Amino acid sequence: MLYLLKKVDKEFHVLENSTGLNLYITSNEEEAQRMVNALNAGSGFDGYTPNFFVKEVSQKKRQLKSCLL
Repeated sequence: MLYLLKKVDKEFHVLENSTGLNLYITSNEEEAQRMVNALNAGSGFDGYTPNFFVKEVSQKKRQLKSCLL
């Protein structure tokens, strides 16, 4: 299987098995499963999505609390 579905909290992530790329995120399980089925049926890149199709998402930086010594 080239693409798989993973539940993360209340979201469903469609992952590319060979690269670990997160290709799609939704809160609807049926929608995510349809995407996985379509990708596994040949509508993807055969498990190797080109980098220019991947959107970079910045993550929020954790704010560290300062403490007095």
